[in-house]
Amino acid sequence: MKYKFRGRRFNRLLEKFEWVTGSLIEYPNRFVIFDDEKHGAFKVIGSSVGMFSGLKDSGGVEIYEGDNVYLAGYGPCEVEFPFTKLYEAASEGDIGWLIQTGDDA
Repeated sequence: MKYKFRGRRFNRLLEKFEWVTGSLIEYPNRFVIFDDEKHGAFKVIGSSVGMFSGLKDSGGVEIYEGDNVYLAGYGPCEVEFPFTKLYEAASEGDIGWLIQTGDDA
């Protein structure tokens, strides 16, 4: 099984922050994500790194650790390991949730 992570980096060319996803390498003082889509390795902000939960919202957006979601029947919660609330809700048929990432939170 390949684990997928997301982290935020500052793009100096565009002069803005952006998310990158892929494989994570953790060094003593930095985090690097190898992004297959962008064909590169990017230093990311350590506090922004989150693991993919394996779930997507009704719009197809991937849900990562640290995302704020609203679960039907549970209310608002932050995604954290283990993903117990998300899996319980999905198994009970409550599969609709709202995701707020750092861009719109």
